[in-house]
Amino acid sequence: MALTVSKFDRSLGYIMAVETDSTNSMNTDVFSGDGKLYSVDIDNSSGSNICYLKIYLTSDGPSLGAGSPDIILRCPAAARQSWSIPEGLSFSTCSFASTLNPDSTDQTATAGTLAVRLVASTEAIAQKTYSPLIALTTD
Repeated sequence: MALTVSKFDRSLGYIMAVETDSTNSMNTDVFSGDGKLYSVDIDNSSGSNICYLKIYLTSDGPSLGAGSPDIILRCPAAARQSWSIPEGLSFSTCSFASTLNPDSTDQTATAGTLAVRLVASTEAIAQKTYSPLIALTTD
């Protein structure tokens, strides 16, 4: 596992989390707080089996297999899948893990290297990106 989180150009207000080798180990609160999820990309090009990405949008410190994920996305073997969410999905924390089977209780590791990319906008990024308008008044 090698998770990196980085901002886009400062004027855009988006942040990307990239996991180059997603496994059945949970990546917890990848954006460090709340926000909106706009895009998910799963690259299973080197995988010999179908895999499932399980995303948790509300659980603080979720445990794979113990709770139900908010989203389960399927990616075929030797393929790449992308999903765009124009209106965004709100989250209080965003965590994810990948498994071999779709059941919410499954904890079976995937076969091959699975890369995951998530794009979100967070309140922390928005506050740093957009300056509030300042009204000037004279007495």
